[in-house]
Order: sequence, then C-alpha cells, then structure tokens
Amino acid sequence: MFSVDPVLDLLSHRLDACALRQAVYAANIANANTPGYHPLEVSFENELADAAQFSKGAPFSAQAALLQMTQPRVVAASADSVELDQQMVLMTKNAVQYQTLLNAFEKSMSLLRLAALEGRES
Repeated sequence: MFSVDPVLDLLSHRLDACALRQAVYAANIANANTPGYHPLEVSFENELADAAQFSKGAPFSAQAALLQMTQPRVVAASADSVELDQQMVLMTKNAVQYQTLLNAFEKSMSLLRLAALEGRES
C-alpha cells in the first residue's frame, strides 16, 4: 500500500501498538492473582528499529512496504509473575505516550488539510 505521508503510517502503527499494549496491561492486572498466569507484553519498537536499520538506504517504496509488515505482537514477558505496581506505572506511561502520538497524528492531519485547502479557511 502506498501512502501519501509516511509519518501518518508510522504514527498509525505506533498508536496501534499503544492500544494493544494498554489491553495487555489490563489483562496482566486482571490476572495478577491467577495461579499459573505469566504476564504478557507487546513487542514492537525493537522490530521497528530493526526494520529501519535493515531498510536504510533502500527506495521509499521498499521502506514503506517493510513498515507495513512490521506489526505489534503479544509475547510472553520475561517476568514470572505480575507486579501490580509495575503494571500500573507502565499503563500510565503508555497512556501518556498514546495521547502524545494522537496529538502528533492530529497535527499531521491538520497540516495535510491546510495543504489540501491551499491555506483557505473551510
């Protein structure tokens, strides 16, 4: 899929990762006292960095295709049990990151809207 704005693609992927991460933290917290439950986490940023390094110097279309293939995924965490305080802190940090990314997405969309309207007010 070809995108007009790769920044919007990246922001969209990061927002998806944050939304998934929030669900995973909620599941970890809900299952904190469940015997045998092992916490989960979302793996995305390392894969994204690897994809960026791998595609460095490649044509834009190849970089965009690699970004499309890089998706957040749920994996088992390295911890054996859920630490409620840690999960709550991570959930709060993720919520702040989500809001920041959402603000950046909205700003990018307003810049595209301004360009489409050629500076005219709607």
